[in-house]
Amino acid sequence: MPNKSSILYLANQALYKIFDAGTNLNILLSRNDPGLKDPIQMELVYGVLRHYYFLKTTITPLLDKRIKRKDVDIELLILMGVYQIYFMKAPIYAVVNETVKVCDEIQKAWAKGLVNALLRKVSTQKIPDSYPQADLPAWLSNKLEEEFPDFHQKIKTAFLTKPNMTLRINTSKVDPSSYQKKLKESSISIIPTNFEEAITLDQARPTLNLPGWASGHISVQDFGAITIGRLFVDQIQQSPITPKRILDACSAPGGKLFHLLELTNKLNIEASITSLELKNKRVKTLVDAAIRLGHLVEIYQGDATKSDWWDQAQYTHILVDAPCSASGTIARNPDVKVLLNPNSIKEYQQIQFDILINLWDKLTPGGTIFYCTCSLFKEENDDLIQRFLDAKQNSNLVRINMPKEISNAVETDSGWHLLPFDKISDAFYFSLVSKAPNPKELH
Repeated sequence: MPNKSSILYLANQALYKIFDAGTNLNILLSRNDPGLKDPIQMELVYGVLRHYYFLKTTITPLLDKRIKRKDVDIELLILMGVYQIYFMKAPIYAVVNETVKVCDEIQKAWAKGLVNALLRKVSTQKIPDSYPQADLPAWLSNKLEEEFPDFHQKIKTAFLTKPNMTLRINTSKVDPSSYQKKLKESSISIIPTNFEEAITLDQARPTLNLPGWASGHISVQDFGAITIGRLFVDQIQQSPITPKRILDACSAPGGKLFHLLELTNKLNIEASITSLELKNKRVKTLVDAAIRLGHLVEIYQGDATKSDWWDQAQYTHILVDAPCSASGTIARNPDVKVLLNPNSIKEYQQIQFDILINLWDKLTPGGTIFYCTCSLFKEENDDLIQRFLDAKQNSNLVRINMPKEISNAVETDSGWHLLPFDKISDAFYFSLVSKAPNPKELH
């Protein structure tokens, strides 16, 4: 087993890949990065990201001069040490000694004195009884205050919490009550939810340790995403159009796609479902998940802003879970707040608009597009939908009736937000747009 300093070194390198190369956490996890294998590594990497601005503010007054950009790995190493002292309540002498050792593995022995001195200074300061209720870059904090005057503080506080782990039961394979019994037999406690197929665990666990994982009985999926799937299927069920031909236009990693399959099967909705995904690696992710879950589905590699994948047959319902800034997932993906910048939001908005414009021709008259993002920003949500409605004269906004039990739902001008007020759900936005029927169909 590697020594403690080597474990810390690999965690430091995972953080370095995020800050230096802009690699996001999900990519590192998909690559089985060695810096995210040990529980202490996960705690440190996620913890430093979650409290990055607070930690940096803590050490800045203690520095004689600013740490150079090329030595960001040393700065991150110091932040790891401060996090252990403040948040993990680790013995100070052990934190200092093990953190200093990592300087040799980074091949920056010159930094030993700096790391030692800074951590000892931090250790002499009074540990805060409470921590700031926000840890965001100024531009993002200001944007939340502007767009959510009534809710920004709750959102900021939620971003500092560790979200719960929610499972979606594969109702095509197992009865929800039977699976809950299996969890009880395994001494795994759950928190009830509004949907029978969704169960939240009292504490996160490795998926391989969960009953029925290998057999495809469950998937890990955010509760807000499960709610989105429910609402989309409700709209499909209410539609008089038959037969139903459904497209999931931006499928990976597949949570909504496979939930859609499971719900239509359970509700006996006769529908053909097609999956579209841009990147080959993510197509493989979908195929592997389909095999594990036992689902048969048409999965195509293709660009939703183009038409070379299309078979010329129109769809009655299209789900667009659009590429976005992921600003609503900061509690689950704290790297978002350090990687995101205001300019990237405009880039996402253009991609989202291009997707909607391209898919409009592929929607049958009378059909609907269910648009959703995990972004909090108007540019990617209400503003985007309004821009699309203005561009397409035969488009109409459809109001969605929200079930009362969805307590974190807030209506917007063009749709709804699910806000991250609790530990269960990320933030989501969704809107429903219909295509006007052909004139001859109106008579």
